[in-house]
Amino acid sequence: MKFCKVADIADWQDEAFQATASLLQLESVRNRQVWPLIQIYTGLHQLGLLGGQATALGLAVGDEPLIYAFANGCNRVVATDLYDLYNGREALTAQEVYRRNPFPYATDRLEVRPMDLTRIDYPDHSFDFIWSCRAIEQMTNFEALYQLYREIHRVLKPGGIAALAAGFNPTNRPSYEPAMLLVDHPWVQAWLTGDTPLLQGFELIDAVDYSVSPQPENPPVLPNAETGIQVYYQDILLSSMALFLRKTGEFSTSYSEDWLDPFWRIYLLACDAYRTQQYQQAENLLRQLVETDLPDRLRLRALQRLADTLMAQGNSEALKAVCETAVPYAEQSEDGDLLMRLARYCRKTGLLNEALLLYRRVVELPSVPPETVGLSYRAQAKCLMQQGHYQQALTLIQMAETYNVNERHQLEWLRGSCYQDLGQLEEAIRCYDIAAKIAPEQDYAFRERCVRDANKCLRLQLSQTNKQLTQLQDNRLLQVYTSLRSAGRSVKRWLRFGK
Repeated sequence: MKFCKVADIADWQDEAFQATASLLQLESVRNRQVWPLIQIYTGLHQLGLLGGQATALGLAVGDEPLIYAFANGCNRVVATDLYDLYNGREALTAQEVYRRNPFPYATDRLEVRPMDLTRIDYPDHSFDFIWSCRAIEQMTNFEALYQLYREIHRVLKPGGIAALAAGFNPTNRPSYEPAMLLVDHPWVQAWLTGDTPLLQGFELIDAVDYSVSPQPENPPVLPNAETGIQVYYQDILLSSMALFLRKTGEFSTSYSEDWLDPFWRIYLLACDAYRTQQYQQAENLLRQLVETDLPDRLRLRALQRLADTLMAQGNSEALKAVCETAVPYAEQSEDGDLLMRLARYCRKTGLLNEALLLYRRVVELPSVPPETVGLSYRAQAKCLMQQGHYQQALTLIQMAETYNVNERHQLEWLRGSCYQDLGQLEEAIRCYDIAAKIAPEQDYAFRERCVRDANKCLRLQLSQTNKQLTQLQDNRLLQVYTSLRSAGRSVKRWLRFGK
């Protein structure tokens, strides 16, 4: 088999690959998410490392099925991720991983531990192989990635294998973002295959195969597609790559970023500063970037990050100026995510026409998933409401419903706001009532908001009714007064002139 390669739908035609897919209970799915799992297991099996004797370490593995499959094929398996170290609402605990198995496994061979990727808490030469399907692209910068490889090299036994998968960018447009450091041709050459690669002490099991068969399942699809090997991502394509590295000698001594284009060096430094809330430093670095001669896509990316930094500092005036500078570059951008963020900043700073321009550009992009199209329509409706174009806003809200089924409660609330501004209070109350009823049960704040807004409309209705009653009473008194006055005049005429 080919070990170091780019994902290809044709891999499922291989019998060993199919057998692994069946073993992992992944035979019904064929996409770039499951391909690394199957490729890594198949490769390690081919290398003879799943015969029951090996010790294995998994990095950033969550509850993926490889954990349990390796427990059945190894002497000892350690699965690591942030687990309990992560304070997020949906954090997966180490204890839960033991119970997430999709098939029976040797429970006595598995240990699950929370662990930071850059500090592997094991002695030197501890493992026969290390695997990870996500660790490479999760690092915040390349120096941290280099430290990860250093740690992998340290804890591998001599001759041990690192079986790693990562997101792969097959285009000639580099894209390096914190926690999304995609592998591409320049990276592979600089780190692994060049004359003086950065990663010393490793060798590839075989040459990297970048080829992809001309099958109809291989062309890019939308990011939310259930099947597809390549997907549209920002303004590039995203696939998967597997790398099998054997430990052969001493690791490199130090990291150098000479291989990296100056733009990306400064850009990632600015991202690091932003992440650590050093906003002024991030702003200075990004302003330095945007003043240099850059391709439009890179200038726009730097401007968008600069907008993030100014927003974090609450500098609305400077944020508005950056938005005005960025819009001309954004008109031809193919990065839907970037356009959505920039459009949001335009709307916040009162640049409603510019925001509408960018939101409409998002809808035109073939690479944007339906959910984002729906969000764009909803955002356009908000802009139009701010401009007083309520009927157009209602039309866009209706269009958004086609794409954002899960956001229908938000759209009903927005429709209610539109009717409220139009003075159609009965319709507004009806929409608020629907929004509250269909909202997720746990979203108490939203449901309370709907009730408050409906009550506000009811009070307005009552106020209008009282005003109408007062006017009606005044009209009746006027009618009585007019009638009495007319009658009085008639009496006077009768007294003066007689019958």
